[in-house]
Amino acid sequence: MAVRVVAGFLICLVIGGLGLALALHSLQIVERVNAKLPKTERFAPIGWWTPGKRARLYSEYDRLYPGNHRRRYMAIFYVLTLAFALLVVGILKF
Repeated sequence: MAVRVVAGFLICLVIGGLGLALALHSLQIVERVNAKLPKTERFAPIGWWTPGKRARLYSEYDRLYPGNHRRRYMAIFYVLTLAFALLVVGILKF
């Protein structure tokens, strides 16, 4: 039992680290897009993650940086986070 709890705790720490990396990565995308947009169209540092604003951010990012792979890395972060979350559920048998 104790080994499962420790393993679950460590995996939760990994999930938190992946979440932090994803947030920092997203903020870098906001900064890169804002650097090329006029002042009136820039994204605020807080509040851009609502579904409509996020869709606009990603479409602007794809338009301004066509061949960049940052969004692919974000998808990898999401998949890894989900995999670790499922691992926690499997280990702790919630």
